[in-house]
Order: sequence, then C-alpha cells, then structure tokens
Amino acid sequence: MDAVRKLIKLDIADPVRRELDEDAFWDDMVQEVVNGWKGLDPSLDAYFTRELAAHATYQNFDPKPLYIPSIIVSSLGDLGRLGLLNSYLPRSGDSRQTLTVQDIVLGIRARLPMAMNVLYEYDGRLSCHFFSGGEYTTKEALGLVTGCFEEWTAAMTR
Repeated sequence: MDAVRKLIKLDIADPVRRELDEDAFWDDMVQEVVNGWKGLDPSLDAYFTRELAAHATYQNFDPKPLYIPSIIVSSLGDLGRLGLLNSYLPRSGDSRQTLTVQDIVLGIRARLPMAMNVLYEYDGRLSCHFFSGGEYTTKEALGLVTGCFEEWTAAMTR
C-alpha cells in the first residue's frame, strides 16, 4: 500500500489529487506487483487450478460490498503466452493462412456501480476495456475514469 500512497494523496483540506511520480510508479508500484506474481506458476494447468479454487468460493459470495462506487482492474494477461490463438495471428505475406484473428474485443455485462477495467495483450498490443453499470455510472463519470487512465498511461510511457 505504500506504493499506492505515493501515487494518490488524500488531504481533508484538498480534494483527492493524483501524483504522476514516475519513480514511485516504476520503482515501487510495479515492483510490488512483480513481487506479488513471482510465486505463482504461470502455466495453463496452474491457472486452471486457481480458477477452480475461486469458483468453489462463489457459492458463499455476497456481492453487496461491491455496490459502492469504486474501481476494479483485472487482467487476462498476454494471450500469446497462453498459445490459444497463435496459429491465427496475422502474418504479413503468408498467403496460405486461411483465417486470421486481427483483434479481440472483450465485453462483460456489468450491473454494478463500479468502473471496471479488463486488460489483455494480443499480437503485441495492450488493450484496456472499461465498463460499468449504466444505471449507476453516467457517460461523463466513466469519462473521468478513462481520462485519468489515459493521462497516467501517457505520463508513464513517455
């Protein structure tokens, strides 16, 4: 959480403000994420096992705590590493290829007040899909979330 505290400042006298601190992002936040993932087996079998364990807990899941305005980020990861669509990647000049998958679009029906973002990488491109329950989130409010994301992304990739 210390890395998050360096990037988001809360002060009773001022509104919440974002600090675009590249050192705090790359050296602290990214390192915390890397450390969190180091112990996980990235194989498809291990992913399947983790998903089975998660699904086993769903019968006791209570969604009521999710009915607050918040942000959730999830990731499918690098689809190329999964190898599921590699034989359909666009290859320039390969006239024998009968089917190509140019892009992947992900959509989730969300009837919750939170803004959600699902990230994934396909064919060398990172995609970020934002969505939220329309009855809770206006187009303008979701625009604020995506605008902040674009601002941070631009600042961190200069």
